[in-house]
Amino acid sequence: SNENYGFVKLFNNVHSIFAKCALKNPKKKFIIKIKNINDITWKTQIKETIENALKIKFSDIKNLSFSDKQAPDLIKLSEVVIGFNSTVLLEAIILNTKTIIPVFDEASKKLKEFVYFRKYFNLFKVAKSHKEFEKLLSSPFHFKMNKRKQNEMIEKFLGFSDGKSLDRFSNSL
Repeated sequence: SNENYGFVKLFNNVHSIFAKCALKNPKKKFIIKIKNINDITWKTQIKETIENALKIKFSDIKNLSFSDKQAPDLIKLSEVVIGFNSTVLLEAIILNTKTIIPVFDEASKKLKEFVYFRKYFNLFKVAKSHKEFEKLLSSPFHFKMNKRKQNEMIEKFLGFSDGKSLDRFSNSL
């Protein structure tokens, strides 16, 4: 990987801290969802990142795994979702799931203008440091959804949020 291109440090630190929290919380399941579960490159990169950072084999972290479930199904089963520059953040908002966006390393410095959904950060828990991210992962937190802002975000990116899109479409035919 090229350390100077993209969100490399963020990627490495997010996955390493996530795995570290899995080790510290053995009774909880920690699941990594990549876009394509058959993409060996991403899986290998994540595993190597974790193994290099924690000096432990990925397979020795018994409560940490990859999932091939569809994102909405996984979100419904999740206590907390972590996402960055992904439509999974919209899906989590729609499903009223507590969501953390890690915004540190490159995301808070040289590439901050490339961080999506900044206007809607108040709908998420934004971890601005490694320590804050680890704390949010390790201890339960309360989060009350701002329904007006939630609907505004859904409508901006997906259209209406009233559940009547099919009716409008049918009526327009």
